[in-house]
Amino acid sequence: MKKQFLYIAFIVVLFSSCASSKKVAQTNTNDKDYTVGAIIEAATTQREIGNNDKAIDLYNQALKKDPNNAAAYYYLASIYFEKQDVDKAINMNKLAMDKDSKNIWYPLQLSEIYLSLQKYDEAASTYEKVIKLDPNTIEYYKNLANIYRVEGNDDKELEVLNRIEKR
Repeated sequence: MKKQFLYIAFIVVLFSSCASSKKVAQTNTNDKDYTVGAIIEAATTQREIGNNDKAIDLYNQALKKDPNNAAAYYYLASIYFEKQDVDKAINMNKLAMDKDSKNIWYPLQLSEIYLSLQKYDEAASTYEKVIKLDPNTIEYYKNLANIYRVEGNDDKELEVLNRIEKR
């Protein structure tokens, strides 16, 4: 009786270990996504505690694993902008927009970079992309009108104000 119990217990353990190894194998098929996500999470943590150089290294590691990860480019752009390396910030932000053209945060950030550099034409052009992504937010139109006002382009400002009125 003891032998039968041990035999049954052994079979149960054997089958349960096979089932759990199957689950591990299934999990490993998404290992790339999990790893990139974990790296980005670690990079974001480093950035939040002020370790921007470590965050840059981690975001770059994520990009080595997934060169199409728009979020990593976006966060790198933000860090480079904080470090006043605007050329890299603009480049990273444009890459983020190329990888994910539907994320509104990417052109919003890029327009802010352009505004800080007083590149009003580029800021306005980028804001037009924002409005295409979210045509229902009046605030974006107001911001675009203000860009044209600061730039001294009264015709374009009036055009945007008319677009607001139509909405």
